[in-house]
This record gives sequence, structure tokens and C-alpha cells, in this order.
Amino acid sequence: MCEDDSTERRRISVVGVLGDRWDALGERAVARVAEAELVGGGARLLRSLDGAAARGLLGSPRRGRGVDAPKVDLVLGIDHLVSELERARCRACVLASGDPGFFGIVRKLGARLGAGRLEVHPGPSSVAVAFARLGLPWDDVAVVSAHGRPLGAAADAARRALGRGARAAVLCSPGQPPEAVATAVGDVAAEGVVCSRLGCDDESVTRLSLSEIAAGRWDGLSVLVLEPARPAGGTRSLCWERMEPPAGTSVVTPAGTPVGAPAVGAGSPTPQASLRWGLADTGFAHRDGMVTKAEVRAVVLSKLGLPSGPDPVMWDVGAGSGSVGIEWARLAPSGRVIAIERDPAGAARIAANASAHGVEVGVVVGEAPEALGGLPTPAAVFVGGGGLAVLDAVLVAAPPGTPVVAAYASLDHAAQGGNRLGSLTQVAAARGVQLPGGHWRLEGTNPVFVAWGSAPGERDT
Repeated sequence: MCEDDSTERRRISVVGVLGDRWDALGERAVARVAEAELVGGGARLLRSLDGAAARGLLGSPRRGRGVDAPKVDLVLGIDHLVSELERARCRACVLASGDPGFFGIVRKLGARLGAGRLEVHPGPSSVAVAFARLGLPWDDVAVVSAHGRPLGAAADAARRALGRGARAAVLCSPGQPPEAVATAVGDVAAEGVVCSRLGCDDESVTRLSLSEIAAGRWDGLSVLVLEPARPAGGTRSLCWERMEPPAGTSVVTPAGTPVGAPAVGAGSPTPQASLRWGLADTGFAHRDGMVTKAEVRAVVLSKLGLPSGPDPVMWDVGAGSGSVGIEWARLAPSGRVIAIERDPAGAARIAANASAHGVEVGVVVGEAPEALGGLPTPAAVFVGGGGLAVLDAVLVAAPPGTPVVAAYASLDHAAQGGNRLGSLTQVAAARGVQLPGGHWRLEGTNPVFVAWGSAPGERDT
């Protein structure tokens, strides 16, 4: 191994390869592979590298470079790869499938080694190629990864997208193959297309019903494109001719839980015709009018926002009817919602409301702040009940900068909430009520105070 510590020699080239298409690499990417003194990647790509060199696709690297360089198999894990990259201190190349910045290794390498050390040469992402094969746009598709996450969580994210009428593309894995994903998603999808070994000579694109996909056996490194179920009389837009399922059957039972916390099942989602927020109060079952009103909900959702990053989690604390968390789940199909509700009857009501709106919400039956212990780290929190003690517990538990929104009926509590979070507003609405003869009058709703900001470390003003 070399010991030169210059910036150039500590550069790490990350090269994306679609299938076996080494001939599609750009000249600069080929040069980075050929000059590498250490090459890391999965076993399949390392074998493919040998084949590419044998076909003369990488030129004639010097001895000890490129295909002849020491190899680090990713089967040993990212920690081992990073350790070898740090120890070698030489020109290194990491091979990845498709676009390594799209649900790929760039995220982990950047977090461990610093983005400044990476020179990324992306190939086409498998999702882009899958939709190219189908002749369909994918700018409105919900992309879900089943790599390194519970199958239940990936299936939930796909179901939420399908429930609001969007297509979903699931990046499968050897441990979560298309048949397992199809089984977990269930009948909310009308049909699916399994796109396997894209970019290889034996690539296949197969359109089947979800039950047929679930009963098949497929390559784990596939993209599963899911089409939402349509109402009666609707149309489907996937247009591949029907093919026979592959030989051999294997029904796989889904593993994992929706949110990694005690939950009340939400049932099967139903399709949504459009994406809206501030839904009518009448769409939520509630106890004695205890529901966050539509106008307040619209403001709360705007302050919570939709966090970026993989698998964001939203806490709905003192959830009541669950209306805020349910709407957030509809808006963020890749996220997960955990509702905390102390009343078992209320918890069951939240689950029923979630089912009616085509989303799944994990419901923790317990009283905050004690019930917050052990929950997944939140990316956003709404405090609808529990008072200032619960807000204080949330501000301690949430990472710095996490958006936190709290609603209060009384001004004194709202003022203290505003002091903690930094911002406060009153939401008061006058709803129109139609009178006989076509006339209208305005009927005021009870004003609600909304405090918002972020966990300590950053303020939202």
C-alpha cells in the first residue's frame, strides 16, 4: 500500500456502473478505475470488473493498478471498507450499482470520510432505467428503499404513496426481494412490474398482479414498480404485455413492524383521488368534538413541514383523533407517524381514522412524557395534548433543530409554549353557514393558539 498523503492520492473515486455496462462509462470514470491502487465494491461488481478488463474496456492499466489492485469486498461491511481506505492512503475507487448518490453508498462514505474527499461518477439509477423501459415519466413517483430497513416500514411507505394515487418504485434487496415486498404491500396496488438485472444481457421486465409476484421467485436486486389500485371504471397506465411468472413459487411472510413501536393495526388503506391538506373535520371520528379543526391543522402542517432524508419519523403526542399525524402521513409517503394517546378507546379511534384515510399510523397507548422513551428519533413533533411538561420532554428528546409545533386552548399556556419555542400565533376562523333563502352568516370557531419553533440548538422564527 502507498503512504503518500497528498490531497490527490487521498481522493476516493466512486464509480457507478449499470449492470454490466462498463462500455457506457465516461472516459474520466474509466481512468479512475484503471489508475486505482485499491478497489472496493460488492462481489458482483468486483467479478464484473475482471470481465470488463478481459474485454479490453478499461485500457491497459499499469501493474498493481485497476483490475490488478487489491480488492475490498463490501460483504465485510462499510466499516471494514472505510478502515481499509483510511489505512491505504492511496488512489482508491469504490464501485457501486447505478447512481451511488441515489439511495447508495455516497451517503455513508460522505458521513464517514467527508464529502470533500469523494469524486462521484454516477451511472444511470436503476429506477430511471426501469421507467425508461416502461416508457413512463417518474418525476411524480414515490421511491422507497428496502435496503437496510424493516420490510414493514418499506411496505408502509409504498402503501401511503399508492393510497394517494401515486406510483411507487421499491428498490429491493436480496433480503427483501420483490415477492416479499409484494406480499407486504397487499391489494392496495393493482399490479406491479418486476425489473430485474437492468443493464445486463439477461435483464427482464415482467408485469403481473401482486399475488402472482408474491408467489414467484425473483432476483433480489430488482426494482418493483407498483401501480395504485383504481376505482371501478378507472384505467391503468402500465402497458407491458402480460408474461408468465417464473418457475418455482415461494410465498414470503413479511417481517418487521410498521414503526418499531407498540401499535394498533390500521387496516387496509383505501385509494385517495387527490393530495390535499386541512381536510374536513367530518372525515375524522372523534370524541365530543375533540379534533384539531381543519383551519388549525393546515397551519400546524405548514409549521411542521416535510423533513427530508430517509425514513423521517413524526411524533403526534396527545394525538386525540390523530388528524394531524394522519394528514402528515398522507403528505409524506416515505415517512412514518407514531401517535401517542393515553386512552385505549382513543387509540383505536386513531387507527380507524388512519385506515379511512389510506395511511398507517403506529399508535402507542400510554401517557407522555413516559411513553416517549424508546421511540424512534423524530424528524418533526406535534404536541396536541399533555401540557407544558410534555413539551419540555419533547424538547429534550428531539434532536437539535427538529421542528416542534404545539397547540393550546388557553392563552397562559400558549404564552409559555411560545417562550419555549420562539413563535406564537392565534388561529381563529369564522365558517360560513347557509341560511334559508340562500343567505349566509359567519359562525366563529373557538380560537386556538399555535406555538412553533425547534428543539434547542436552532430557532425557527
